[in-house]
Amino acid sequence: MARRARKGIDTGVLVGIIAAVLAVGGFGYFALHRGKDPMAGTTPLNVRDYMENANSLSGNVYSVTGKIEEKPHWTPDKGQLVVVSVEGDSGAELIPVLIPSEFNGENVSRGDQFTLKVEVGAKGRLIARALSKS
Repeated sequence: MARRARKGIDTGVLVGIIAAVLAVGGFGYFALHRGKDPMAGTTPLNVRDYMENANSLSGNVYSVTGKIEEKPHWTPDKGQLVVVSVEGDSGAELIPVLIPSEFNGENVSRGDQFTLKVEVGAKGRLIARALSKS
């Protein structure tokens, strides 16, 4: 008895290959195009520690969430100095944050709520490294 030759590839195998290729392609697309959270991996700034000895925190990066209370100074080349009201252990505390000129395109207004990624710089100055409106 003669055997019949099979032509082509089995339909189930073909569907499985196409599904696998689409799954890998979709995963790759989402892995490459997902947004990164600039605040990820930062701990909240302990306002009491900052007020007591800001120099000891120098070089560290923290997150700060608060309301912009004042904007006392702005220059196009250096950025703007803002005063942020942050809820601490003993109520609201006011801390100054320098927002560098690289954020001049951001709309930072009095009364706005922001989450800032700040670095404690020389002499305890807080310098914004990332910001997002909350």
